Amino acid sequence: MKSFKMKALAVAVLGLAGLGVMGSAMAVCPVANTTKGTITPGGGGAWTSQFIATDATLDIPAAGPGLNGTACALSVSIGALSNSRVFVQDSSPQNEPRYRARFYVSLANLFSSFTVSNQTGIVFRANDTTGPAAFTSDELVMRIAGGGSVATPAPTVRFFVSDSNPASGATQVVAALPASATHVYRIEFDLQLGAAATSGTACNPTPATGGCFRYWVTDAAAASTDAAPTGSITVNNAAWSGAKTAFLGLTTGTGAYRTNHAGTVLILDEFDSRRQTFIGQ
Repeated sequence: MKSFKMKALAVAVLGLAGLGVMGSAMAVCPVANTTKGTITPGGGGAWTSQFIATDATLDIPAAGPGLNGTACALSVSIGALSNSRVFVQDSSPQNEPRYRARFYVSLANLFSSFTVSNQTGIVFRANDTTGPAAFTSDELVMRIAGGGSVATPAPTVRFFVSDSNPASGATQVVAALPASATHVYRIEFDLQLGAAATSGTACNPTPATGGCFRYWVTDAAAASTDAAPTGSITVNNAAWSGAKTAFLGLTTGTGAYRTNHAGTVLILDEFDSRRQTFIGQ
């Protein structure tokens, strides 16, 4: 596998830093397409497509700024309807046996009332072309979940990683969001396909063979390194075909989330996906 980027999408800049394999920056922010339903391309042109439900929103506010020194960022919110969802889609991966990605997310508008663990929503999902017949094609699903308060920051990121060993077809990993003055976080992962027992044994460095999931959940301003992930596990995901489609936004909000946070804006920025190399800040 080569180490070049598959997609560099400065999501706040949606299409400014993601028009080519190596990425390039432009001087102005794109205009978001706020049409309800499916639009191709999506997110200002950088993404394959986007979807906005009737009670959801997607915007790239001109006032900015972005989350990591960028000029603007992608803002999304869902409503109270059970099927409310909003996302941008990237179809550039090609059944990748190893898939690495990173993005920034701001929960600043949500954090003060994000105090109950059943308030959750999916912010990222990676699908394969095919998965085992008994399971879904999801290779990775990433949820944010409430818990704690501003004084005791205990909301979490929940990773559901494809794994043939559990009866559910996925192993869950929970990472607490670290203390942050701004409630802006950087999330990165390294997912490799392979056969292995699900034992929770760390796979750092990534093994040459065997399924492995490593993840970094940090404050946006904190440094991170490839050799020191927040955590890692081994999984048996050899039966999945490899990452093909990525979705970034806000979907599948629980009833408790929609009741308490309908219309609350989350901000996403600087999505970058690669085959081999660590991304970091």
